[in-house]
Amino acid sequence: MADGECKPVTVSRRIEAPASVIFQLLADPARHPAFDGSGMLRPGAPAAVIADVGDVFVMKMQNESLGHYEMENHVVEYE
Repeated sequence: MADGECKPVTVSRRIEAPASVIFQLLADPARHPAFDGSGMLRPGAPAAVIADVGDVFVMKMQNESLGHYEMENHVVEYE
């Protein structure tokens, strides 16, 4: 690996909960900062629960090199 390259990190775990319960958590952008592993997501961006393709939600972010910023996310697939 060259200097400055990041090595991908992969983690897996079994969550003892029905898929419908897990999906409800993932479909609610307001909950994302609670389980963000990067530490970059910040609470406070208004967002409705994701319900279908075409939905858009904003996430507040913070990063050492970029500072505070917002990411607009467009749902392109929903199952």
